[in-house]
Amino acid sequence: MPYLSQILGTPVFDASGEKIGNVSDLGAAVGEVFPRITALAFKGPAKVPFMISWRKYVQSYDDDRIVLNVDAAEVRFSYLQPNELLLRRMRGKTQRDCAFVSAIALARPGEKTLIAEGTCPGKLLDAPRGNGGFGYDPLFLYENGETFAEMSQETKNRVSHRARACEKMREMMKELQACEH
Repeated sequence: MPYLSQILGTPVFDASGEKIGNVSDLGAAVGEVFPRITALAFKGPAKVPFMISWRKYVQSYDDDRIVLNVDAAEVRFSYLQPNELLLRRMRGKTQRDCAFVSAIALARPGEKTLIAEGTCPGKLLDAPRGNGGFGYDPLFLYENGETFAEMSQETKNRVSHRARACEKMREMMKELQACEH
């Protein structure tokens, strides 16, 4: 397994074999046992820096090249990260109510699948606040006046959509256990 730093500078080729740039940066999911590359940045046409989805576009990788699964003309380059894109789409909009939603399913052979959904309502900010969390956390204002990126991990774990879904599933499982005895 290569180190992420070893991928920097690696040439990027499209499906036709045309070199379209060298890797200048990577996006990675680091909240897992092993980091997983999620995005690839390089200077594309006219030396403009671009970021593309690893999963969507990378066909193969080895020590001396990264090969995409499409021709350069078919790559949809993005200048913006998801948060920037969301803020751009919401610019000027006054309705800022939003929610994080999570669902957990319990499937058992021959039984009805149980689904627990957790929702955490909030407001979408115009600009990020805070340094913690991940994804949309800096843009999501919770009812306590903090973004998920500003609040402590303990508070987030108590009030989040995932915590609410887990609590509902825990109650469903207690009911199942009571019915089975």
